[in-house]
Amino acid sequence: MALPIKSTPDGHKYLNLGCGNHYHLAWNNLDFGARGTEVIGHNLLQGVPFADNTFDAVYHSHVLEHFAAEDGQRFMSESYRVLKPGGVLRVAVPDLEQIVQVYLQNLDAGLKGNEQAIEQHNWSLLELFDQVGRTRKGGAMGSTVDAASQSMKNYIVSRHGYEIKERWEKNPATQRTTLKNDPSLSRFLGKVHRRILTGLLAILGGSDAAGAYQAGLFKTSGELHLQMYDQLLLGTLMRKLGLHDVRVVAADESNIPGWDSYQLDRIGQEVRKPDSLFMEGIK
Repeated sequence: MALPIKSTPDGHKYLNLGCGNHYHLAWNNLDFGARGTEVIGHNLLQGVPFADNTFDAVYHSHVLEHFAAEDGQRFMSESYRVLKPGGVLRVAVPDLEQIVQVYLQNLDAGLKGNEQAIEQHNWSLLELFDQVGRTRKGGAMGSTVDAASQSMKNYIVSRHGYEIKERWEKNPATQRTTLKNDPSLSRFLGKVHRRILTGLLAILGGSDAAGAYQAGLFKTSGELHLQMYDQLLLGTLMRKLGLHDVRVVAADESNIPGWDSYQLDRIGQEVRKPDSLFMEGIK
């Protein structure tokens, strides 16, 4: 059965893939699990469930890095396929180039004895490695954030924006986009199934077998970063799809009509994810 497709008031059809808890009602929003009534649940590793040349713009933010390289290429191909000729593909990912530059700045200042830079250097290491190799939800980043001094909290917010800020305070500007957990029966049964299987593995193979199963589940949970991107790697991938006018853009800059009014990369005047690389191309 074909999925319903929404249009904006000016007749454009926009698609937000892997939208998470941040979306706009005028867009068509997809994520791995349905949340509320405004987000369609779909496994994006199995493609994008729309016909060729359907949308005037396709957007995804901090999704691509969660796919292994080959899966990411297929996902980008699917994003391109459902885009109309003349349509815009906009991608936001953590900016590896920026992360490395900040790391080197903190390293240099730390070697000169700057205590604040030493603390920031430790955070830069987490930005580089924690979400690649962590084995538990939140990883070392989560525990570091919770224990941070006020000066480090300010620094971490400057690097990661409103989502970190919301960990310490409720931000009314973001409440309208927060989605509830998916109450579906299938998700509940999935949790029950995993608990039963974990218990059986513990009985049959001991704690090591149960632990290995849990580790495997976490690795495929979508939290880890499986590929990082800079403007050269992402730009090359976009051009190989056939996109032209591929370029780095600012959070509020886009060829998508009315872009900043949707507040997907900004909240008010603040960039939602300041550590991002934003790139666009036209089909």
